[in-house]
Amino acid sequence: MPPWRWVVRNDADSAATRITPTHLILSLLAITGLALFILACRPSWSPDGEKVLYSYWDDGANKTAVAVFDRKTRTSRVMFEWWDENKNDTKIAGAQWTKDGQKAIVAIYEEHGVQLLALPVSAQKPIQAFTLEKMGESAFLPYPEVGRNLFLIAGDDLVRVNLENGEIFRVETKAKADSLLYDAGDKVFYLSQVMQKPAEEKQAREQSDSKKQNEMPSLWELGELDQRDLTFHPWLTLRQDELEAKNFGDFTGFLDVEPRTSRIVATEGSREGKPAKILVMGKNGIERVLDAGLPGKSYELGNPQWSRDGKTVYASVLIDVEKNNEKEFAVLEVPLDGEASRIDRILDGPGAEFDSDYLTYTQIALSPDGKLIAATNGHKKDTQPEKRGLYLLDVSRADRPVNFYPAPALPAVQRRNKE
Repeated sequence: MPPWRWVVRNDADSAATRITPTHLILSLLAITGLALFILACRPSWSPDGEKVLYSYWDDGANKTAVAVFDRKTRTSRVMFEWWDENKNDTKIAGAQWTKDGQKAIVAIYEEHGVQLLALPVSAQKPIQAFTLEKMGESAFLPYPEVGRNLFLIAGDDLVRVNLENGEIFRVETKAKADSLLYDAGDKVFYLSQVMQKPAEEKQAREQSDSKKQNEMPSLWELGELDQRDLTFHPWLTLRQDELEAKNFGDFTGFLDVEPRTSRIVATEGSREGKPAKILVMGKNGIERVLDAGLPGKSYELGNPQWSRDGKTVYASVLIDVEKNNEKEFAVLEVPLDGEASRIDRILDGPGAEFDSDYLTYTQIALSPDGKLIAATNGHKKDTQPEKRGLYLLDVSRADRPVNFYPAPALPAVQRRNKE
């Protein structure tokens, strides 16, 4: 019996039910590079925009949980709990809605792989459970879903999981690159980090004293994944020197696709002494590079989201506040028409509450109607209980109000005594 346990709760039965998973084994390689920056802590809106799935860690109970927030009742209920009876390690569950709104896809990362569950949200239907081995941190959510198929990538392997019949199709990619997949409506896009060959790497090292520059990839490839045979079809290649000519350094790996036009927005990783920027791309190349509009401030950018009309880019941002060594987590609004950007504060506090991984764990998600932005705080082990929960920013109102809804407390776990 494995030391980890998970419990599913539903509306029809208030009692928790322990379930034995069916294991479907995939021998996948762990990806490095890009995928290490993308984890599973983004809230997920139901297709009708009435509910939000979010995950958090309860330090008092030593558990991770997935809760569903109901906008009508303004309350959250826990639908999933997970813990390891032998360890106190912080293991965060990730969750996303299926596009039909009937199930929640939940993922837990373990040393041996990923526990992947498809949980009915309300109806009494069977639970699909998989163990995906050797996925590392590449099995990030949100997974692109098209036609009841989920698409995952790890190392040199691409995987398609059919949620209707449980069929799993796996192929090895030909590309020698680290890649990530992105949902693009009825399409699946990818970003590949094509590394230099050893000879090119040696030459670059000899020509530059900058270790960081030597570690830069030689080029980036964007394209579409063929959903039938899982092959890559590139439509844009960007050399690193092309990006640098636009005063854009390295991709964070955070992208968002505007489904109507297939435009892509990406954020830049922090560069010492240079403010991070936002890149807008189309199939013909770079369309524009946007300034964050935060002169004189030290900040980092997280994941971007297109507004529903495609005229504004929202991005999470962590800003250094000189006073008392504090930080401010906010949403940055950058209009594409050249108007001044706007900062919408979500929460702030001592700098120790916002570590280097904060923007990875605290991603934002725009509602289907484009009026609300969701973010959750509570993925760190020492998060203050009064700040743990769901934050909803209303971008449809001029005053941009933020409402906070605390995450439900969990019952504590009695762990095994080690002999």
